[in-house]
Amino acid sequence: AKSKLEKQGKIVVGKGKGGSIGLKELNDSATRIKLGTNNGVKKESELYQPIKEYFDEEWGSIYTPPDYYCSIITATTKGKRIRGLWSRPDVSILTITKYQFLPTKLVEVTTIEAKRYGDATPEAVFETASHNKFAHQAYLIIEWIENENMDETDSDKVKRIIKEAQRFGIGIIQMKNVQGKWEFRDVLYPQRHEPEPDDCNTFI
Repeated sequence: AKSKLEKQGKIVVGKGKGGSIGLKELNDSATRIKLGTNNGVKKESELYQPIKEYFDEEWGSIYTPPDYYCSIITATTKGKRIRGLWSRPDVSILTITKYQFLPTKLVEVTTIEAKRYGDATPEAVFETASHNKFAHQAYLIIEWIENENMDETDSDKVKRIIKEAQRFGIGIIQMKNVQGKWEFRDVLYPQRHEPEPDDCNTFI
């Protein structure tokens, strides 16, 4: 069996008496690419456009004139920066709802923080929670590569992420690349907050 595996190139037999056996290093580039396909995106910015398109499709069709809907990738927006370590969301949504029999308008700001699979930590929840200063609701969207859904896994880290999100009223959505197509799944719905009008207005 040892000689057969050696001929197939799957093991390396060491020199000297006894012939120690070791696994052969995978040098084939095709093999390395195949092993790395499930590691997620290389840059967080690759998640922004799919997220924007998801909300445009899900929410954009609901807000028809005279209502208003606008989504922007704010992670790369140039101009005056908002103060604070965690103050700039990755994607921001503004909606305005008008009522037929009431003179008031409902203005809502929704913010989204995106994280790659490897960057999903409880600290990401705290970063998203900082948006509550000026947003009515905030989402943490996590790239997911596991077979089990986030709320079905036994991972202690994921359980803490969900627990902290519940504590801060943050929504969680998992986004998974399935055969080249992004699929989104609600894990936790956000709670609505009432930011100070001045803070909300400054952000807009």
